[in-house]
Amino acid sequence: MKRYGIFSSLASGAILSCLMTALFVAPSYAADKGTLTLDVDQGEIGDIVEIDGYDFDANTKLNIYFSRDKASVDDRLSSELTSYEMAGLVSVDERGDFISPHSFKIPEELNDGRDSEEVWSGTYYFYATYRSEQYIVASVKFTVASGEIELTPEEGAVGSEVSISGNDMRPDQKITIKYDDSKVDITSGDSVTDSNGEFLCTIIIPESTAGCHTITATDESGNKPGTDFTVKPEITLDKSAQTIDGSVKVSGSGFAYRSDITVTIDGDRITVTPVSLRTNHYGSFTGSITVPYYSIHVGGKPSKVTAHDTNANSASADLTVLPIPAGIILEPSTSLASPGYVGMELTVTGNHFTPGSSVTIAYNGSISTHITTVYADNLGDFSVTFVVPASTAGIHQVTAAGSDGSISSPFTMESKPPPIPVTLIPQVTATAPARTRFDWQDVTDPSGVTYSLQIGADSDFSTILLEKEGLTGSEYTLAGKEELKPRGQDTPYYWRVKAIDGAFNESGWTAPGSFYIVSSATPSSAWTKYLWIVIGVLVFFLIYQIRRGRTV
Repeated sequence: MKRYGIFSSLASGAILSCLMTALFVAPSYAADKGTLTLDVDQGEIGDIVEIDGYDFDANTKLNIYFSRDKASVDDRLSSELTSYEMAGLVSVDERGDFISPHSFKIPEELNDGRDSEEVWSGTYYFYATYRSEQYIVASVKFTVASGEIELTPEEGAVGSEVSISGNDMRPDQKITIKYDDSKVDITSGDSVTDSNGEFLCTIIIPESTAGCHTITATDESGNKPGTDFTVKPEITLDKSAQTIDGSVKVSGSGFAYRSDITVTIDGDRITVTPVSLRTNHYGSFTGSITVPYYSIHVGGKPSKVTAHDTNANSASADLTVLPIPAGIILEPSTSLASPGYVGMELTVTGNHFTPGSSVTIAYNGSISTHITTVYADNLGDFSVTFVVPASTAGIHQVTAAGSDGSISSPFTMESKPPPIPVTLIPQVTATAPARTRFDWQDVTDPSGVTYSLQIGADSDFSTILLEKEGLTGSEYTLAGKEELKPRGQDTPYYWRVKAIDGAFNESGWTAPGSFYIVSSATPSSAWTKYLWIVIGVLVFFLIYQIRRGRTV
């Protein structure tokens, strides 16, 4: 029995020892792990933070600590936190809630832990332990912010260059610029704070919707001062001036998210392409407009092209509306493949001239062989027809000159020569009278024809005895003063003819034709000879009849 008592005492001691060890080593899992809340999750040194909590053990007290060291619930306070500041002792009511929020001023230094530490910007934590215990039962994150940034400008369009200046930040810290939590590139300037915690850099505002957007500068310690930038809508036109009925590309940015867009010019709504113009999720769009015809928009000061979204955002750009340039059209149209000709009727139609103004129509400009004056109607249009005068083959300018300037359009004159005529009289080697008659077949040409006739002393026409130009008919008889002298039967004359049309295109010469001119006495002598023969025959016949009568 005595041995049993000894063993019983030893067992009891061992069990008690284990219980005591467990009591001092393990946390009190029986305690509730509540929740800490803050009225703000970010502040600067010297700011007052309201700490509240709930779901803790009823009717207890909690120690609140403030530290930069990161720890978890159930961690032992003394082993995880080396530097901290005692934030205070709070009481918990019968429901497990703080009786009242506890106020705490963010300190400049943490002095209550094993180590002292100066408070900088970055991430800190509030921890709670029950008053009689050393184990963390709740925590909440808090950001100590220091420094500030300023923007220049504070508002603008997408694509604007914005200067960011920062001060009172941690020195020698790499900085990252974010626009609505998305990193943006620093296009110029500092990417690290200097020894005074200052920096100056530049960014470009990325594609984004209209309104406020937050720009933050975050350093390596987690400090991230920020401020707002206001995006204003903007439109751009690919042309600063365009004629009526011309197309202009319109691009917009900084409008509302996925919003329908309408476009006006000086307050008048106009159609757009595509018909349903809508922004993307960044508030941007691209389309085009066709400049309408309204007399109030033409000339003078620029018109306002304005884009509107459904959220009352709008932006404008200037557009100078130009009148349609005056112009003329020729009918029928001509070309090298389909030229015109002399004598054809050519109609000149003009559009967009000054209404009521006089317009002078000239063929070949200052050397014109045809000039006429017309008046534009109340719409600035006119039409006039004239007959194309004789002119050389090739390009000629038809010009309309007036208060709108001088406007020309080309007319192409045909260049095809007429056919070579066929000679008829005198025939080759024939004898002709001194006042010779020449005849040849008619030649036709769209531009009309005249003829040139040459009479030469030789077949090479090195000596031209007579030349007649501009003959309108296909025959010619020599005048009295043009009579040819007889040259005998061994010395002929030669003649040739060619056709020339109204465009001065010339056919080739006909082959030289030879003919003879007899003496002026020869015809008379021949007739006398024949007359005497006849007389002789008649005399012989008369004598014969007389003699026959006597015989009978």
